[in-house]
Amino acid sequence: MLKTKIKNILKKILFSINPLYRKIITIQEQIEDLKKIYPIKKDVIENIIGKNNEVQYNNSKFTDISFNIKGDDNFIQIYEFCIIKNTNFDIIGNNNKIIIENSCSFINSLFFIKGNNNNIYIKENVSFAGKVEFKITCNKGYIEIGKFTTGQLNNSFEISENDLKIVVGNDCMFSSNILVWTQDFHPIFNNKNERINNGKDVFINDHVWVGYDVKILKGVEIGKNNIIGTNTIVTKAFKEENVIIAGNPGRIIKTSVNWKRKMEKKKKSALRLTSGNSSPP
Repeated sequence: MLKTKIKNILKKILFSINPLYRKIITIQEQIEDLKKIYPIKKDVIENIIGKNNEVQYNNSKFTDISFNIKGDDNFIQIYEFCIIKNTNFDIIGNNNKIIIENSCSFINSLFFIKGNNNNIYIKENVSFAGKVEFKITCNKGYIEIGKFTTGQLNNSFEISENDLKIVVGNDCMFSSNILVWTQDFHPIFNNKNERINNGKDVFINDHVWVGYDVKILKGVEIGKNNIIGTNTIVTKAFKEENVIIAGNPGRIIKTSVNWKRKMEKKKKSALRLTSGNSSPP
């Protein structure tokens, strides 16, 4: 007891007279607080079969997470301060990577890779409110979601042909029931037995708002600051910026536009008051 009291007294003295000591103690306390907010949950299941596979995660909040790996040299890394619930990470194959950067949020989601040398890369502060699937079922596929991108429910990003990419820029906003595909899933041939529907990359640039029930198909590129209207099927590239795309197939219906996430409040018009009746200006 006496030793503890002396230790506490010395600690208070050091805290009061030494600025560096105060900073160290403050940082330690902040780290402990963060650990309380973002604890590593026990309900994480790891089913890993193969050689040189690695799963890394720290200081994130997990609920009902499953890591399932079958193959060699696969790597999954989840950075700090993520919130992930009811989500599976499944890899079948070799030399694949799934990276999720800081402060991301996923619920009822699936990260699925079947093949070799594939990558799923989620940048920081990405958030999907409900079910989203990132699926690669080929070799050398690549999916990237940019910083501060958000989404709602039942969205799918899928690659099933070799050497293809889906790249989404920063600060994009996805509604619900959206499909982003790089291929048609079944080959089509001409009368010379030549395939005529090869898969193509999909690029969605920064600050694009994708509306409800939109389909974005192979070979599409969407320019910055664009809006894609509800139920639109996008079948070709729109590199123009600040436009609205709508229809089936999608076409530009308005130009020189932009969008914001938050609805701005209308300013109340000032009233001129007189000695008699008050009336608007």
